[in-house]
Amino acid sequence: MTTETTAPPTALAAQANAIAALTALLDQHPGLPAAYFTVETPHYGLPARLDIQLHIHEFEPWREALGIDTADVQLHVTVSNLWVSAELERTGVPLHVTAFANPLTPEQHSMPREQAEVTA
Repeated sequence: MTTETTAPPTALAAQANAIAALTALLDQHPGLPAAYFTVETPHYGLPARLDIQLHIHEFEPWREALGIDTADVQLHVTVSNLWVSAELERTGVPLHVTAFANPLTPEQHSMPREQAEVTA
């Protein structure tokens, strides 16, 4: 009989710094717009990352509070969506801030976007 040994999953304690960074943001900026937060599991020797997702109109207060220079904000555009993002580090914790916008109405979203989808 053989037994297989597998490494245990990363302990919750490995995410403590990212959780502490989130708690510090709450303490320092309780009036910021609510966000969707994800604490990523550390991997490949990198620390746990804190992802902050917002609606586009909520990005500016977060950008100012975190001291993100406008030159460090990236704009991403696709056929039907756009978003802005920025990367920074606080207390040794990488933060990824993203704000999404949907510039199309529901009707526009349903319209054909490829030439092959449009009838002549």
